[in-house]
Amino acid sequence: MKSKLKLVTAGILLVVLMAFVWQCTSWFSSTTLRLTYYIEKDIHSVESVVEKAEIDLTEHKDWQEHHDDVKGINRVLFAFWVKNHGDVEATAQFFISEGCDLSTEGEVRNGATLVLDGISVPANDSIYVTAKESYRYLRHFDELEKRLIEGQFCLYCIAENAPFDIEVPDSAALVIDFTYAVDWEF
Repeated sequence: MKSKLKLVTAGILLVVLMAFVWQCTSWFSSTTLRLTYYIEKDIHSVESVVEKAEIDLTEHKDWQEHHDDVKGINRVLFAFWVKNHGDVEATAQFFISEGCDLSTEGEVRNGATLVLDGISVPANDSIYVTAKESYRYLRHFDELEKRLIEGQFCLYCIAENAPFDIEVPDSAALVIDFTYAVDWEF
């Protein structure tokens, strides 16, 4: 008797669930959008003159299409060359800022947020930081996430020690995995 009751109850629940699903017109879920942004400008900073690269994700078609649905960022990867034109080893540092009006080392240190640090580059040499390696240099992810979601910011590269002569050629890439909501309509 109890097994018949359980079977009937399960059948009724299944019918109610199927009726509910049949009446639904949309389902919400989330997915990941991978966006690759290439920095097409050299960043060459020499002690007193600090250059920048203006990052503008808002020009990217996928970013435009999904920006309003972005819920967060799963992962950020960098891949780039760093050249040290100086006569001593340098530790490259990358900073970001909302505005693009910083032009000296002091302004960058005081007015921007450090996002990559500890990249050791031998004197008169260069290194390539792969996307996989870039994790170990990442700092202040929360601020980087905020700027990436807003879509526009400036990127600066200087060295921890002075004097420095650091260059990031225009081969740099930024790979972002955005999480965004999807409304599946039926």
